[in-house]
Amino acid sequence: MDGRWIKVVIFVLLIMMIAGVVSALLDPGLGKPDNAHRTRHMIGFSICYPRGWGGTPIGDGIEGDANYIRLAPERKSGRETAINVSYTGMRTATVANVQEGTFQSQPAFFSSVRAKYDWQWRMQFQRDGKWYQVTLISPIEIDVPKSPYWPFIESFRIEKPITPAATEPQPATVPAS
Repeated sequence: MDGRWIKVVIFVLLIMMIAGVVSALLDPGLGKPDNAHRTRHMIGFSICYPRGWGGTPIGDGIEGDANYIRLAPERKSGRETAINVSYTGMRTATVANVQEGTFQSQPAFFSSVRAKYDWQWRMQFQRDGKWYQVTLISPIEIDVPKSPYWPFIESFRIEKPITPAATEPQPATVPAS
């Protein structure tokens, strides 16, 4: 093999590597929302997680405690994007750059902030008189509504609680004699 063929092979390999990197950046391989990948929180909300991610419900449903679903890649490699969907009960404090808009055809409030190590996008909205917040945490700034993460955020829905909320009065039990 002469030197020209080696240069051609190296050139082709470089083009293939560049194409792979560009493809990975444009489509991180998240797939589309699928109810088989839906995580439900016991207090009655749910969201689908992307392919290669997991969804973990946190909290026991007690009002005032942390009640949220964390969506994150199953395999971690440094700082990666994650999504938290929280039941806040009421609208939380806002930051200076809040924008009003809509989410699922209902009013919502959007904001973003650069933290020390990451960028955070937040959306607060109300459903059935209760407030929820979606927070997307990323090492880089993302136009979330135009990103591959948006269809998963849109998969949010209110569902019947899995068990009665702990804030509701529970019937008294009498020990058997």
